[in-house]
Amino acid sequence: MGAGSARAAESTGGADFPIRDLLRDTVPTAFAPADLEAADFHLQVVSGSLPPGAQVEMVPESLQWVRVAEVLTLPRARFRVRNTGTEDLQGLAEQGGFAQGFELKGASRAATILFAPFPGKAGAFKLVFARGGQKQEVVLQTRFEPSQPERANLALFDPSCSPYQLERISAQKGPGAGKTAGWTLFGCRFQHVEGDAGRSSLLEVLVFRSNESGHLKRGDLELPGVGASTWALRLSPEPGEFQLADEVSTDRFRYSIPSPLHLASIGFGLGPYGSSYDAPGTHFAGPAPVGTLYGSYFLTEQSRMVSFGLAPLRGPFNMDIGLYLHNESFRVLDRRISFSLMLGAHALWFLSNGASTFKFGLPQGFELVYRDFLKPRMNASVGAFVYPFISGRSYYNAWVRWGSPSFFGEFNYIQWQETVGDDIAFSRNIGLSFGMPLYRFF
Repeated sequence: MGAGSARAAESTGGADFPIRDLLRDTVPTAFAPADLEAADFHLQVVSGSLPPGAQVEMVPESLQWVRVAEVLTLPRARFRVRNTGTEDLQGLAEQGGFAQGFELKGASRAATILFAPFPGKAGAFKLVFARGGQKQEVVLQTRFEPSQPERANLALFDPSCSPYQLERISAQKGPGAGKTAGWTLFGCRFQHVEGDAGRSSLLEVLVFRSNESGHLKRGDLELPGVGASTWALRLSPEPGEFQLADEVSTDRFRYSIPSPLHLASIGFGLGPYGSSYDAPGTHFAGPAPVGTLYGSYFLTEQSRMVSFGLAPLRGPFNMDIGLYLHNESFRVLDRRISFSLMLGAHALWFLSNGASTFKFGLPQGFELVYRDFLKPRMNASVGAFVYPFISGRSYYNAWVRWGSPSFFGEFNYIQWQETVGDDIAFSRNIGLSFGMPLYRFF
């Protein structure tokens, strides 16, 4: 487990999780996983009563989404306490270990309070009022009553689950089907494990279910919670399916993780290119099929060794192959876009005056990856390797790619120039490659 996952795991769990994390986030920037709004949430008093003249209501358009434990995106909102009476009103709002005080002097005064609108007991919050030396406690809960029917019983998947093809395959109404079904949100972490059969994997899934009972079953067994409306599952490669049930619905899900777990992979691509090549005694310009080779070896969550090779299959022989350390530096835009540096070297093998020539270079590169671009489980990436023109030598390799781990399309631009004695060798290839994995090993 990498440092980021370790920190996330340490913050997962406890009586105030994940409400504590929601309320202390300073600048929420998470993408909304569903088209919900503050009007879908309603407040109700479940214990005590509001003082005369006091009103509590949701603040319209106040819904925000916050990323917690790295893999969950959950809502927070504000409610308004209004004093319509003539007497001053003091109060304290308590939820998730936070307390916010307010003082409403005179009629038509109001205060807004930040809170986590979790349905049922999990999101209950307390208001303590003081007026004329008398204290009065009120407990309120949130009800999820979506203004549009399609917002009920949603299954939402964080982009962290996309590589493992987690999806809902069926949903059946439960014994309490008369109640409104909320939403279920999943976040995923992949784990490497060892066993007597060698290296394998587990999938850790954090589940947020916005039901009112605060109970969730896997099959016939009730799951222990790790926080308010939050449960944690560990899933083995087999059987690749699981069931979750509460009083409102019974849902079946499927996923896919490898066993045995291989660290290395090789992929191959092929496509049409416009190719040109000039070297002493050799010239070619025209269309050509070009083969590309992709290699990867896992090191850590943030690092892997990668290899890229390219060779035109028509015209004079020339080949480009490189080996690089691919290291993810940071993520932005709700962790959907990652920036990685690629440090390493490459070799060119080409013909000049009928003889084989080898040249080594040190182009360095970067890659930006946007996860779940346009479609779940489909990633878009742009990147480049660059060695600027120095002493007659240069190398430029740029690409734009879109696809899944099982198939992708890629636009490539590769141009290089090398000195051969007093002469120059030059190559340029521009075109499309369509690739897929061939073999996994180690």
